[in-house]
Amino acid sequence: MRAGGQLLRGFVCPSTALRTRFNVTFQRLYRNDDGKWQGIVGFNRDDLLVLMKVADATHTRVTQLLGEKRAQRQSQSAA
Repeated sequence: MRAGGQLLRGFVCPSTALRTRFNVTFQRLYRNDDGKWQGIVGFNRDDLLVLMKVADATHTRVTQLLGEKRAQRQSQSAA
């Protein structure tokens, strides 16, 4: 997810037989002097509001995905 072209969120979902976990990372993206995209994990004051909004959207999405996984497991165990 990009917000303002500068903030990138990524998450991975390592699943085990018993549970699903999500690991989330956030990066601030910028172009270096050569025009190549670089990412850093540090944020300045001006990034914090955007970071908060992206983190909130990420939390919502992870919650949705966990609900979907839970529903899948329940339907599989009922079958």
